[in-house]
Amino acid sequence: MKNLNILKLFLFAISMSMLISCSKDNVDEIVIPVITNNTEISDSLKNEFEISDSIGFIIYDYPGIDVILKIKDEDGNDLLNPEHPNTLVNSNITFYHGEDIKSVYWQPKPTPESRLYLAYFRGAIHKEQEYWDPEKKEICKTGDWILVLSDFPSIEDYEDEVIIKIKDKSFTLKITNKHTFNDRHLICDTHFYIDGKEQESDLITLTF
Repeated sequence: MKNLNILKLFLFAISMSMLISCSKDNVDEIVIPVITNNTEISDSLKNEFEISDSIGFIIYDYPGIDVILKIKDEDGNDLLNPEHPNTLVNSNITFYHGEDIKSVYWQPKPTPESRLYLAYFRGAIHKEQEYWDPEKKEICKTGDWILVLSDFPSIEDYEDEVIIKIKDKSFTLKITNKHTFNDRHLICDTHFYIDGKEQESDLITLTF
């Protein structure tokens, strides 16, 4: 019994520590064990959802959709680089999402209040762009700086807009999303537009 309780606490700690993001085309579910009082779960539910007596309910958690912004001048200089003489870091960049007004978390990086995953627009995080190097088997930096706008729902069909205001210049970001399921696998058909022009991906470059 003692070992079982330790296992439950370990699984719960894992579920609370995971923070996830998604790509625009294909998102697989993340299986998260949640500890419950199994005496309250009927045998029919256990059979239908393959609930283990030793773990509890299994929640299928689907990550939201992020938008990656680069901001450059007409010469291609990275205006999000803190070392650039005309950097926009710590300047007034505002996001208008309906009645909500959000800003950029320049530093420090915000931490989630809870492991419970709710996809809603929180604003943007400023960070150096990273990628996975399969040869080095580690995360590397590209040298570019980005704003990560997060996050938008992946398990809803919708059309949404965010007005991006950089000092005295504005851009309209439009996102459309349709989703389907293949078994428990989520497939998103997501499109991104800036001022009415469709973008190639969720990585968008603004010229300021």
